[in-house]
Amino acid sequence: MKTLAYDCTGPILTIALADKGDICARLEQPASRTSGNQLEVMIGRVLADCGWTRRDVEGIGLILGPGSLTATRIGWATAAGWAQASGIPVAGWSVPAAQRRWLAESGAFDAGHKSIFCLVRYRGETFCMYDLSGEPSNHPHPIQIGTWLPPVDSRPSLIVGPGAAQFRDTHAAQSLNGIRTVPDSESYIPGGMLALWTAQDITEGRTLPLADPPIDYGLPPDFRKLGEK
Repeated sequence: MKTLAYDCTGPILTIALADKGDICARLEQPASRTSGNQLEVMIGRVLADCGWTRRDVEGIGLILGPGSLTATRIGWATAAGWAQASGIPVAGWSVPAAQRRWLAESGAFDAGHKSIFCLVRYRGETFCMYDLSGEPSNHPHPIQIGTWLPPVDSRPSLIVGPGAAQFRDTHAAQSLNGIRTVPDSESYIPGGMLALWTAQDITEGRTLPLADPPIDYGLPPDFRKLGEK
């Protein structure tokens, strides 16, 4: 299956194409507040690198958020519009679900951490926190920057996710013994991996309904809005 996948929600905009288990082309660049607007340009570049046209793409995958509101919406609109016009399926993952899968499959991070937290910058000084140590949780726990540290009894801890490094810098003056914060350059999920996941999930029937956009101000619908009970 020829797949296109991308993530334009975090600090690194990544996009790739894959075919039959091989990554054909991959492109990355630092993201900005308007990074989603670069998505179409990057799609054109990777398609040209592979010698593909849009008609060659048989499936699309993307990160759904939380993250940059504008970029998240541009990402979904691009995938949904393309899929509806071409009749191809779409796969997608929230940031914490993707981080959990990345940790499990890539072996990218050290083992031995009692707790693993995913922090995602959402609005201004607010982060969404997800505990990846146990069973998957559907709901984020909004926290204000500078007000939270992992529980002492949970150390050593690992903190991953887009924007986590900023959280670490905020707490530089506090005691963070035993807590490792993974830089964005290491914790982002490369587009090539997303393209391979896309083919796998679509083949196994894990696709998104295009009639029900999984976007709610940057959050998939199975997450509550910040402040909701």
